[in-house]
Amino acid sequence: MLHAGSYEGRIDTRVLDLNTRTWTVLDPTPIDAGSAVMYAPDKFMKAGKWANSEAPYTSAHANVYVLDLVDPQPRWRQTAPMNFARAYNVLTLLPDGTTLATGGSLSTDPADTGQGGVGAEV
Repeated sequence: MLHAGSYEGRIDTRVLDLNTRTWTVLDPTPIDAGSAVMYAPDKFMKAGKWANSEAPYTSAHANVYVLDLVDPQPRWRQTAPMNFARAYNVLTLLPDGTTLATGGSLSTDPADTGQGGVGAEV
């Protein structure tokens, strides 16, 4: 089991050994991303900005990161960005294997509804 992130704040990436019920740090570098998806066996993607429900609020970003658990030393690697900056976004795996990014806001301010409405993209 992979713990890829949190709703608020950056954290390291951990894996759970189901036999021993212990967590181990997989990648100690905290990655700023708001949504994660497993897009292929042992391959994960994180994108967008993590949420920040208390001031000071910050701008969203379009960063995308991938993690391959087959690598001898798995680490998040930054890839090409999304077309739109997003916070509070959702990543969804589609039947053809692509990932759809939907929703989101241009700011981490949860009450600023004027910043929402970011278009969907694959």
